[in-house]
Amino acid sequence: MNKTVKSTGAPVQWVKNNPHCLAMLYFVFYLIAFFSLEQIHRPDLHIIHCALDDVIPFCEWFIIPYCLWFLVMPGSLIYFMFRDKKAFLDLSFLMFTGMTFCLLVYLVWPNGLDLRVEITQTNWAARLVAALQGFDTPTYDSGYNRGYSPRPAYAQPRRENSYPSQDSGAANPAVTEMIAAGDCQDGSGVLEMHPDGYGFLRSDTFLPSSKDIY
Repeated sequence: MNKTVKSTGAPVQWVKNNPHCLAMLYFVFYLIAFFSLEQIHRPDLHIIHCALDDVIPFCEWFIIPYCLWFLVMPGSLIYFMFRDKKAFLDLSFLMFTGMTFCLLVYLVWPNGLDLRVEITQTNWAARLVAALQGFDTPTYDSGYNRGYSPRPAYAQPRRENSYPSQDSGAANPAVTEMIAAGDCQDGSGVLEMHPDGYGFLRSDTFLPSSKDIY
């Protein structure tokens, strides 16, 4: 019984002897603030974009260093927390100051990216990217979009009270033609909406397939 009490109290005693480790509690605050900001709908959303973005090709394999980043950042803090108190505090100050500054920028100047493309690859890396895009928004506005792909050439931007067909309410003339031809059928799957007023009903995941419904 005494050994159990001693082993249970060892972590608590370690924290008392090393109070600098409590700085890791910052992540609790950061995650709450991060996800709270994503739930705020802001009409003044700013999309960050430059001409270089349009010439950089999509490479699904960059999901590997992207995921490793989320291991390296807390992993480095944990390493220094046990090995070097001063280095841990210096690194914590650097990281947490930058992360807090970003949260303030997101709050005052809501912004996001519009870089997502249609994923045509079918390897495991592409599937991982598609799965990530399924729940991770590209902006700090949950009312924006969760899966962006280029607008088809036949899709027209929707204008207020200016639909090609007032009866069907379709923003795309092809929809009216499909309804008239009787080509529309019932379907089910994962709905991927786009900011231009159209979407795709994916048959399984966010990866495109021949069974998708426009």
